[in-house]
Amino acid sequence: MNIIIEGKRGVYKVESDDRQYIIQEEKIIQEDTKNSKKGDKYWSHVAFISSYPNLINRLIDLEVRRSDATTLLELKNEYISTSKFIRKLLEG
Repeated sequence: MNIIIEGKRGVYKVESDDRQYIIQEEKIIQEDTKNSKKGDKYWSHVAFISSYPNLINRLIDLEVRRSDATTLLELKNEYISTSKFIRKLLEG
């Protein structure tokens, strides 16, 4: 499995093995180093999830935690909006 998900606040990749789903996030290198150049992209592990329902909930949670909400109402609205966004991706 190798699924790319373009979220509202990030790009994620979901892979799996026999035991788990693995969520990775696309990162961009900010400075040149010995082995990489500024602007290069790479994947960073975010979470290891044991079940499909938890995978979906974790993707929603990742997006909501990165919101700019400053009140509980804004956080609630962000959760609703992100949940709808993920469900729309699931429906195709």
